[in-house]
Amino acid sequence: MSHPPYSRKWFRSLKYICVTLCTTVVVLLIGVGLGYYALQDQLGRHMPASPETPESRGMPYSTIDLTASDGVRLKAWHIRPDQSKAVAVIVHGFTDDGGGKSEDFALSTAEALYRAGYASILPDLRSFGESEGEHVSITVEEWKDVLAAYMYVRALPEYKNKKIGFIGDSMG
Repeated sequence: MSHPPYSRKWFRSLKYICVTLCTTVVVLLIGVGLGYYALQDQLGRHMPASPETPESRGMPYSTIDLTASDGVRLKAWHIRPDQSKAVAVIVHGFTDDGGGKSEDFALSTAEALYRAGYASILPDLRSFGESEGEHVSITVEEWKDVLAAYMYVRALPEYKNKKIGFIGDSMG
């Protein structure tokens, strides 16, 4: 009499593993769905800018226009000390009260860099502040905005031989 190649214990273990994996996948899908549903109200609108500017923190700046690769028009601030050592693109995060480039994280970081002799670019990502857009995609589309800021910096002669850094918060 021949023995089956797999024992009952093996089949029970396989069944346990399959049930555990299926349960984990279902729980993850429900969690992602609930998270998206909870954020849908925030993601489906343009996020307002706060009134603070670099000038209110003693930093001279200029407002620049950028265009993302898909044609979305963006606004950004260019903060530069007299002699900049390098330049950083500071990317704001997602907050339910908006903010964009004028949120505290972005401005505080730019201020610290400015005081240390570094220039910075603070873009309003699409659907934030002064930039175009009607919904936030939480990085699905916003990477194009960061790329537009990078391309702007690369095109400026004053940064030709300078290092370019990126600093982000949350989705930034």
